[in-house]
Amino acid sequence: MPLFRQIIGKRCRKCLRIITKTANQLNLIPKYPCRPTHGTEIACLPRRHQGQLGDILLVSGVTQSKTALDDAGLRNLEVLASPPLNDSGPGKQYLNRLLHITGALQTSLDVNKVIETFSIEIKSILPHHSIHYHYLEQQITVEVGDKARNSCSYQLVVCGQSLGQITLSRSKKFSSQETALLEKLLCCLVYPLRNSLLFRNAQQAALKDPLTGINNRAAMDITLARELELARRHKTPLTLITLDIDRFKQINDTHGHLAGDHVLKAVTDIIAECMRSSDILFRYGGEEFTIILSNTGLRGATLLAERVRKAIESRTITANNRHIPLTVSIGLATANAADTRESLFDKADVAMYQAKSAGRNCVIAYEAAPAA
Repeated sequence: MPLFRQIIGKRCRKCLRIITKTANQLNLIPKYPCRPTHGTEIACLPRRHQGQLGDILLVSGVTQSKTALDDAGLRNLEVLASPPLNDSGPGKQYLNRLLHITGALQTSLDVNKVIETFSIEIKSILPHHSIHYHYLEQQITVEVGDKARNSCSYQLVVCGQSLGQITLSRSKKFSSQETALLEKLLCCLVYPLRNSLLFRNAQQAALKDPLTGINNRAAMDITLARELELARRHKTPLTLITLDIDRFKQINDTHGHLAGDHVLKAVTDIIAECMRSSDILFRYGGEEFTIILSNTGLRGATLLAERVRKAIESRTITANNRHIPLTVSIGLATANAADTRESLFDKADVAMYQAKSAGRNCVIAYEAAPAA
């Protein structure tokens, strides 16, 4: 039954055995897909042709476990309950349409694209003006179309995991038949949507520093290249700040690495308190941080850098009941038209090491060497 295995999803394919029996081979004939209370089967699926019961699909677990088919998988059986699998008429066309929708949804791992594709694919069989999708856990909101007066909403859940809420709207009210159809169509959506959310989560995790929770070096490379392009396009200033904790190795050697981790997190919090909402903070590596300041020239960046330096110097940080004095050396550089991501960072880094050489606990702006 390859067609059936495609519909119920990848999770169930490896752990199910599917057989068919005619109605007179069973003592109990279910009226709808269900979980039997006796026997080894984990689900029964009656299949009808022209309103008459034809045969019954029994889904059995390969193992002794009877939990392989979750609620979402059981609901997916209802997709197969309506049209007969061997019908070449409307029922088969309907099932082929569902398979086409499922296939289309699996062509992308971008959440926005998955929702947009779902809207496009179902519009011919379930007319609507808009789809609104919201997933609070990852702060995702997708809007497709213009919101209308009447709507219906569903909480999407797979294997006990919430995937957020989806709302369809249009000017005309949705009938009970249409909401029943939508529930079947959502069965095509939930697994591709879950895959896209997992992929997005993995992507974001790869761009975060696990200790401090802020953006990491890989994220800085991507963001700085983007901000440089925007600054060139709109002819706005862009400044990069590099910041290094003074004598951090001594902190680790004296107080231990757990204390060093505590210091890194404390410095992260202090910098975040001093920043504007438009500034972007990164942990570049070790005890070095960077801040991208869009639409900010040298004067504004220097004011921010001094605010950060003073805040860190004045803050009382303790570890193992011992006070840890902290200072930072800060360098900054403002981009020019010829700067690349690498050249701008090198300038700010040079300025930061100049601050180290000048006695630490100070801010120095990069100055190009005078032409010979």
